Amino acid sequence: MATTATAMPARPAGQRSGGAAAHTREVMRSEWCKFRSVRSTWWALAAALARSLGPRWSRLDPRLLSAATLLALGALIVLASGPLGGMVGLLACGVGLVPVRAGVRRIQLMASLLVPVLAGYLTA
Repeated sequence: MATTATAMPARPAGQRSGGAAAHTREVMRSEWCKFRSVRSTWWALAAALARSLGPRWSRLDPRLLSAATLLALGALIVLASGPLGGMVGLLACGVGLVPVRAGVRRIQLMASLLVPVLAGYLTA
């Protein structure tokens, strides 16, 4: 199989190339395309973000961090499943606090939740 090379046509004498600005735009566009398409770029950015935020998060008050996490999870639940999902999430939090307040082990809560769930599946 033979390959042939084609010569580029010469530019007319009065026509200029795009210059340094056009070349810079083309290089930046190609680098941005490469930056977005390489899969490891996002992992590297996530690792750099975690490394930079890690020391800051370790100095935060654990109660404040827990409250912020609960609020964010609650917002995601309501966003994903609507107000009914938010109410179910609040009910689940209330049921989860029962063993703590009653002074029993949390594993005993599994049996109290398993019975209504099985009854719901069997009657549906």
